[in-house]
Amino acid sequence: MRVAVVYVLRDPEDPEKVDFAEQAAAMARFLSEAGHNASPRGVDGAIQLIEFLERDQPDFVFNLCSAKLGRNKLHMGITAIYDLFATLYVGSSALTLGLTSNKGISKALFRAGGVPTPRGTIVDDFNKLNVVDGLKPPWIVKPLTGGGSSGIDRGSVVYDDSGLRARVEFVLEKWRQPALVEEFIEGREFTVALLAQSSSEFTTLPIVEILFDNFPERSPHIFSYAAKWSSESLEYCATSSKCPADLDSGLEENIRRAVLSAAQVVDLKDYGRIDVRVRRDDNAVFVIDVNASPDIGADSDFVLAAKASGRTYAQVVCQVLQCAIDRYDGL
Repeated sequence: MRVAVVYVLRDPEDPEKVDFAEQAAAMARFLSEAGHNASPRGVDGAIQLIEFLERDQPDFVFNLCSAKLGRNKLHMGITAIYDLFATLYVGSSALTLGLTSNKGISKALFRAGGVPTPRGTIVDDFNKLNVVDGLKPPWIVKPLTGGGSSGIDRGSVVYDDSGLRARVEFVLEKWRQPALVEEFIEGREFTVALLAQSSSEFTTLPIVEILFDNFPERSPHIFSYAAKWSSESLEYCATSSKCPADLDSGLEENIRRAVLSAAQVVDLKDYGRIDVRVRRDDNAVFVIDVNASPDIGADSDFVLAAKASGRTYAQVVCQVLQCAIDRYDGL
């Protein structure tokens, strides 16, 4: 099978864009060693991608096209191009990617599907902060759309009305989009990687806990943009991951049940990663976010969980592709 591992070429003038060339080359090598005719393919935009699909017509695409700083509409648009060209690809549909990129829509789907998620509301006008009435502080304020914790920093958690007003104004002006205001769940944070067992069923890999043990006193324990991407920041240096997480059997089962329900309501395909918070007071579980196209680089939490399950990096890449192949074969 001819497999193209497609990624967006790095713009040298955009230091924020992730360089996927090395990851794509490694993944293509793993797939070739497994018997596929795989090669990395970098594109610099939609036109070049369309030209490549028309000319080369790969049997399958392993899509790594991504963007940071909230520009994750690229995910949805690229996947829609694959659909238009009837190209088979790994991962969720353009619809699912679009739904999960909008936190307001995701939360509405969670509530409709009985998935526990923090209470929240959308503020699209600074003069309409009364819509937050009824939500208990502290609050966390995020841009409505975006991935990779874009727009989330230590100032995102606010404790009073003046802090709330300032942060909502910041999101509206800086990010030029509505703000999502949620009740902040004080407690532990976990992320759960999923691999498909069939077109509608997933298995969960060992649960990863995000540890904030070295955070400064009074600093909110959140997995912010800096903690994920800014290697020289205090948050990055003070954050670590542990897998498997230390969990009693009851709490572990509640987390797994919540993330599997979330995967179902957004129609996740092949693989994904779901973030949850567990409230300190009563161990209640809340789904925070669904990552329908998560990072599966060698140093990612997804691969950390895969290794804890006994899989190598190469094995998890090949298994994700096989999940997609099996899904299409079943149609």
